[in-house]
Amino acid sequence: MSTNSGNEVMSKPMRRPPKQERDVAKVSVVLRNSEIAYLDRLRADIRQSTGVAIQRAEIIRALIGALMEFNLDVSNATNEEKLKELFITLRQAQDSVSPS
Repeated sequence: MSTNSGNEVMSKPMRRPPKQERDVAKVSVVLRNSEIAYLDRLRADIRQSTGVAIQRAEIIRALIGALMEFNLDVSNATNEEKLKELFITLRQAQDSVSPS
């Protein structure tokens, strides 16, 4: 991609998703700086432990996928904080039934 001023702007080539992931849509999500920093810490921890570089989107998709497994009723949540409370309650419920 180049600009009208003649300066070259290099962009990363788009990685084609694996065949099983081709039913994806690109969306923009606004995150807080602290949330981005947290995702980056997770990525760094994974890379340090496994040597594998994982993308932020992969972490976010994994979180959504795990949440989908619970089929949680969120119909009464009216805002982000209420959703967070539901998710924390779900976690606490799981902790109480897990053997120690």
